[in-house]
Amino acid sequence: MKYNVSLKICALLCAVLCLGSCTSKPREMDAYDITKPAEQLLKEVKRDGFVVMENGDVSVGQELWSAFYEATRAGTPASVKLATYHTLEHQNVSEEYLKEHGDEYPVIYLAELSFDGNVYTYRSLNGQDGVTGFTRTYEHLMRYEDVPKSETATFVFCERYVLTHDNTVTYERLQYGLYSSQMGDYIDHFEVYSNYQFKPEYKEREKSS
Repeated sequence: MKYNVSLKICALLCAVLCLGSCTSKPREMDAYDITKPAEQLLKEVKRDGFVVMENGDVSVGQELWSAFYEATRAGTPASVKLATYHTLEHQNVSEEYLKEHGDEYPVIYLAELSFDGNVYTYRSLNGQDGVTGFTRTYEHLMRYEDVPKSETATFVFCERYVLTHDNTVTYERLQYGLYSSQMGDYIDHFEVYSNYQFKPEYKEREKSS
């Protein structure tokens, strides 16, 4: 069984290396100019081997993420570059928010997630303010399957990967602590990857815009 798992990981890593050789040379994270327009940076990171999430959809690099996850599960050091791109199109935001913040979009956040064999380090090049980066370190990378309970949700399923300090914590417990008003209920965590399966009517609305 261990032999088969090792072969699978090697095959995935070879695929990633092959993909990388077909694109331009890898660039260091600090080489990206975060003052550029988000649309321009989006083109660059798609070309440069990032895992790209656009409004909840993984548009590029799903195989890169799979290779990273399988490698780290086996205890092998690895790293992956992540880009999260947001627009306000088709988002459930108020007219007030759109009026006040509409000119701030689209936005893109760049980060690198690495695993040294013991801990995961998430290094963001630009945080929520679009400029200031930050670094967070966790012991575990958890995979969760999220099925919404509300009928008004725009998605039917979401695969989430979350950094935590506790490898027994459930996604429901993380969500409870996130929204609870009780001090001490919050559990430190950080979501690094999500891939939504949206409702057909939501996807059709996107296509018709």
